Amino acid sequence: MTPAPEEAPWLTPALLGLTALLLDSHASRFPRPLVPRQSIRLAAQELFVLDQVVLCHDGSSDPSFLYANRAALQLFGRTWEQMVGLPSRFSARAEQRPQRSALLERVRQQQALEGYGGERVNSRGRRFQFRGAQLWNLVDAEQRYRGQAACFSNWWWEPQWVRRAAPIGSVARLGASVEAQNSGCTGDAPTPPSPICENHHACPSHHPLRSVRAPGATARPG
Repeated sequence: MTPAPEEAPWLTPALLGLTALLLDSHASRFPRPLVPRQSIRLAAQELFVLDQVVLCHDGSSDPSFLYANRAALQLFGRTWEQMVGLPSRFSARAEQRPQRSALLERVRQQQALEGYGGERVNSRGRRFQFRGAQLWNLVDAEQRYRGQAACFSNWWWEPQWVRRAAPIGSVARLGASVEAQNSGCTGDAPTPPSPICENHHACPSHHPLRSVRAPGATARPG
């Protein structure tokens, strides 16, 4: 008898429950859903193949990834097995992790944030910029904090040649390297806006941070 094919990891009962939590938490904070309302199994399939990067991590002090859809796995250059369980701090360079931690704490206090942008790094050390991200807390039916999730669709690779100083007399070789890098990135990602400020991840002119309230909620006097 031919054995039944193994279930995709993102369609197991545990991950279907996590998907429901991720989608319900997102719907409570943002007006536009990530995927149409439907059975959770169909929603999980659509979320995995969505043309946005979607990932989430747990609620521990040093959180690890619980989920990454296909777009996230491709961008970070990891398989499902390599990504899920990885401490999420490794998505950023070491010198940027304190800033990232501060942002995640801000999201934890505010419940959600929209319009964030910054820099991350994939498994091969290649850096990329992103903007327009949504971040939100995962909160279950008992209002318990379970972790955080993020999604974004606007990203681009940082040109690798910018970070390397050219030796004296190698202008021609540098020009060839630039041309090769540009041709190698064709089709990888949307073209970045121009100009990009040096402090792009914190620049309000490119992507102002906006805290997000639940649809229909009113602001509390401050």
